[in-house]
Amino acid sequence: MPTLGGNTELNTAVELAESGVLKKYNLRLLGANLQSIMRAEERDREILKRSNNAATDALPATRSPSVWLGRAF
Repeated sequence: MPTLGGNTELNTAVELAESGVLKKYNLRLLGANLQSIMRAEERDREILKRSNNAATDALPATRSPSVWLGRAF
């Protein structure tokens, strides 16, 4: 039941499914299917990517202190 835990449980469930262990022992995931877990992971990556891009876009351009002082170090 991968939905009773956090990322470790979800990642373990994905690994077990992708490696064939679940099929070998005739097991199935309860509470979530592999496609749902993978979709949610991809969505999380996209949200994080957009968030990081927005944060980076909001930063002012930077320069080294030597440029501000008018000399090179």
